Amino acid sequence: AEGFLLDTDEKLKEVLVECDNGRMLLMIHGSCNTPHDWWQGGTNHGITLAETLDYTPLFLHYNTGLHVSDNGKQLAYALDRLNWAYRRIGANKKIPLSMAVVGHSMGGLVSRSACYYAENEPEEYNSSQWLKNVQSLITLGTPHHGARLEQGGKLVDAVLGAHHYTEPLSWLGKIRSKGVTDLGYGNVRDEDWLGHSGPEDFRKPTPLPRTIRCLAIAGVLGEPDSSSNRMLSDNMRGDGLVTEASALGRCHANPALNLELTEEATIFGESHVSLLGSEEVHDAMLAFLLRQGPLPSQL
Repeated sequence: AEGFLLDTDEKLKEVLVECDNGRMLLMIHGSCNTPHDWWQGGTNHGITLAETLDYTPLFLHYNTGLHVSDNGKQLAYALDRLNWAYRRIGANKKIPLSMAVVGHSMGGLVSRSACYYAENEPEEYNSSQWLKNVQSLITLGTPHHGARLEQGGKLVDAVLGAHHYTEPLSWLGKIRSKGVTDLGYGNVRDEDWLGHSGPEDFRKPTPLPRTIRCLAIAGVLGEPDSSSNRMLSDNMRGDGLVTEASALGRCHANPALNLELTEEATIFGESHVSLLGSEEVHDAMLAFLLRQGPLPSQL
């Protein structure tokens, strides 16, 4: 199987004809990437997981320059349409739709955003109740509490803009896209960024859905017994772009922003990009999807 790129209504119809068991695996790429970037070193997590677990693999293509919340709304609406269409023309529509979602980097934030809008604005984004058909969510190297590189960019903007000699230069730093600026603190909803600017975290608590099993995977450069990793805390070490603590949604100064996960995993010796081709990451995701553990609401 090569998977389906969800970008046209015709492709949507192809998916529904192909998927005869109601099982779909949605793969959501990261910032400045495309669905083709899931191919790393000749392997593709979406394809291999789908073949092993008998899923129909779907690859979302979206504009990473938009705000995460805008993409989240668009994804929620698209999944709503998918669920309605499956009920009407699905190959075996008597079998309920069952979906697993994997998001890399920004893709994890977009998936969380879609779930938030489906829960909180159901008439517009969850009229078909697609959210109840999502069984599992996996995030890979997702900056749930932000990425240090983008936080540094916000700080530079503030410093340059604070002095009349350097203020004309501050516009250079503001060329970054809306989506990239959302990565600074892991924004997932409009309220996180609307009307705010500067190097501060304005996020509102956005818990994970209580009905979905969630796994967060963090990458850490170097081996676990290396001197640097022994000395550094999980707020400092990471995959080169996202710290371990941020990828696992923990250790924030505001406990209400921390995530309640079903499971978490830290993979050493992996960078932000190499997570996409890591055999250890694949094995962790496969084990999680095979495991029928309790929902977060039952823990």
